[in-house]
Amino acid sequence: MIFARENNAQPVIAKLDCLARDVEFIFQLKNSGVDFKALDLPDMTTLTIGIYATMAQNTNAKSSRNARNMLYKRKRDVEKNLVTHNISCYGCWNYRLLLALERIM
Repeated sequence: MIFARENNAQPVIAKLDCLARDVEFIFQLKNSGVDFKALDLPDMTTLTIGIYATMAQNTNAKSSRNARNMLYKRKRDVEKNLVTHNISCYGCWNYRLLLALERIM
């Protein structure tokens, strides 16, 4: 953005929701004084930017929550299956993978 401001350039963004899934960041960009263009919103106004940014942030939060819930459910299912078959949880590669994914999320 500094380069765009110094050279009076207009950054072009393919999709506004791919730029950032944070409403605050997008409005900081809008208020920075750099005139940018989003190809998916050719006639964008402050209202449309706000609506799209809010929807993108909500979708990101929802998908993250869903992924976390599915991971916990899968871990519970694997633990239940291992206990049913009397197998050590820590010797199972599937269980160790789920624990590693859980640490990341």
